[in-house]
Amino acid sequence: MGEWFPRLQWLTDTSPRWSNFLIWAGQVSPLFFVLSGFCIHLSLHAARPLRGWSVLFGKRFWRLYPAYFIVLVLFSYWEFKGHYFDRWTIKQFLTHALLIHNYSSDTFWGINPPFWSIAVEVQLYLLYPLLLALRSRAGWRGCFLVAGFLSVAWLVVAGVTWGLPQESTDPVVTAPLNTWVDWCLGAWVAESYAKGSSRPYR
Repeated sequence: MGEWFPRLQWLTDTSPRWSNFLIWAGQVSPLFFVLSGFCIHLSLHAARPLRGWSVLFGKRFWRLYPAYFIVLVLFSYWEFKGHYFDRWTIKQFLTHALLIHNYSSDTFWGINPPFWSIAVEVQLYLLYPLLLALRSRAGWRGCFLVAGFLSVAWLVVAGVTWGLPQESTDPVVTAPLNTWVDWCLGAWVAESYAKGSSRPYR
């Protein structure tokens, strides 16, 4: 590994922005979203009949948000001690509480850096009904085509609008429209596993 590190260092030093996309592909984050899609689709759809979106989202909310909010308050108390009512502090807390802090570089790393993944995760939950609708109409191939197109389109538009990302973990790269492909892959694997097949579904 030591002999390869200088070469990797040269790559990131000479083309830091383009290499961020390559670095992203080798990080744990895509695997996290694949596992998320797998677990959600297996437990909420493939493993048993869906009993309604209110039940689905209600269960996910009560399982995730109360614990997240408690931790958010604790970290906010620690991070902003003595500056609770500053404009910056309020912005950080509200965007995190609403789970939209991943859309701005000003709040992306705020309060507790790993919180960005929870925001993206919840936004992917909201895309789940669209995924099921696409699956029923166009099959899994259609899902991957749509998700792949949206990912490429998002990266092109975002790159033209804001420039290439400065970090491998960036609001542009980690946006739900980009990570949706990973989530779809996990959902497809879950359905394949539940039905005992290793081949793609139509």
